[in-house]
Amino acid sequence: MQTRSSPSIHTLHSLARRVHLEGYQQLSKHELYARLRKGFDYQRLLRAQYRTKREADAAPELPPRRGRGRKRDAATAEVDQKRSPAESVAVPAPRLKDDHCPEPKRLKSYRAYNKLDPIMFTRLGKKKFKFVRPNGTAIWYDIKTLVQYIIKTGEFREPETRIEFSAQDLSRIDAQAAQFGLTLPSVVEARKNMKTYEEKRAASEASLCLERFCGEVVADMQRCLEQYDPETLEMCLVGQLFPSYSHFFQQIRERDPEHAKQLVSHHVTFLKGPPNKPTQDPFGFLPIILNFVKDVSQGTRTASEFGF
Repeated sequence: MQTRSSPSIHTLHSLARRVHLEGYQQLSKHELYARLRKGFDYQRLLRAQYRTKREADAAPELPPRRGRGRKRDAATAEVDQKRSPAESVAVPAPRLKDDHCPEPKRLKSYRAYNKLDPIMFTRLGKKKFKFVRPNGTAIWYDIKTLVQYIIKTGEFREPETRIEFSAQDLSRIDAQAAQFGLTLPSVVEARKNMKTYEEKRAASEASLCLERFCGEVVADMQRCLEQYDPETLEMCLVGQLFPSYSHFFQQIRERDPEHAKQLVSHHVTFLKGPPNKPTQDPFGFLPIILNFVKDVSQGTRTASEFGF
């Protein structure tokens, strides 16, 4: 019986044979219909079944072969009549190759194929570590480079996918490093001392903020130099920009003197402008600004002169 909610039992059996569903003959119509809808793409199965039937109807019917074909059919029918019901076993229909039929998923390989270290992009040697990701893909790392990366950055994650290393992964890294005879810090012990890395990150973020403030002040110096008249420019430099720059730069120099020297060279290059389009200096204030920046970098001008 076919209703609006489900097709006939013959259609369901045909679909079950198509997907090789075991034990479908023992299921009721409701159970079979539910399993087909839940475990398979039911609508695609129906479309594939309809398309197969339409192609079979459209195929021309071949005439029966003469001679041995009829004798063989008669002999086969006679043998079938002599068989007992227990010997007559139903043979499942051959599975038709169709794009809509679900195929079993292939298991992904855990073999790693990369020949270059993902961190240094150098050729991998024998001292390497294999990390297997949750999706089944695997990748090789040079174990010395990986340990140095983890210890230096405090990032206990895979560099490529940012997947966090588990405690077993870290223990395996230490064990393989010791097995290869490498004298390296323990990543397991480093993982227990996260407070040190948090303090370093806080200091790095503070230095980055100060560097941004200095960059904004230098950009304002160049903008005022090209747009303002002499009186307004002098008031802007002495009253606002020079004090702010000396205040921020002094804090950077106290934290990292080497980085402060590099920062000054960038600021001087930015204030001068590119060679093909130098900064416009209609009133001759650019040498004054450059001398002030150099004095602040050398420590001859401090923020205390401006009330800080």
